[in-house]
Amino acid sequence: MKKHTLLSGLLLLHILLVSAQETNPNLTKEYANRDKKQLLNLEYNWLKAGFSLDTAYLSTLMDEGFISITANGTATKQEELIDYYKTISQRLRDSIFIDSFKPENSIVNLYGTTAVVTFVVHTFRKDKGVAVERKTRFYDVWIKRNGKWKAVAWQGTKVTA
Repeated sequence: MKKHTLLSGLLLLHILLVSAQETNPNLTKEYANRDKKQLLNLEYNWLKAGFSLDTAYLSTLMDEGFISITANGTATKQEELIDYYKTISQRLRDSIFIDSFKPENSIVNLYGTTAVVTFVVHTFRKDKGVAVERKTRFYDVWIKRNGKWKAVAWQGTKVTA
C-alpha cells in the first residue's frame, strides 16, 4: 500500500512538473512581448529624459549598481552620470542642444529577468547654429526586480560608417 501511494505521488508530481514546463506558449509569448514593449518604452523615455536633463527621472531607471562605459572607455557610476547630466547646462549656454532624436534598429533579447537592448539613436542637433547629425549605437543591460526593470549597464559608441 505504501509503495502504491508513493508511486502515485511520484506520478502526480511528474505530471505537475511536466504541465508546469508546458505552460501555454501564447501566454509566455504575451509576457515576453509585454516586457519587450515596456523595455523599448523605458529606453525611449530614458533618451527623452536625457535630452531634457530630467535627472530625477533618470535616477529612477538605474539600479544602484549601475555602470556606464563611454566610447573612450571611461567607466561611470550612477551618481557620476547624474552629475554629468546636471552639468549639461553649460552645453546649452554654448548653444549645443538636441533638436530631435529617432531610435532605430531596436532589438530586445530577454533572458528570464535580464534583458539586453541594442539600438541606434539618430540625433539631430545644432552646434552654435550649425546643423549636425549623429548616430550612436547603444547596448543596455536591464534586470527585473520586484516587477520593475532597472538599468544595470549602458554603453554608447558613435557610429562612423
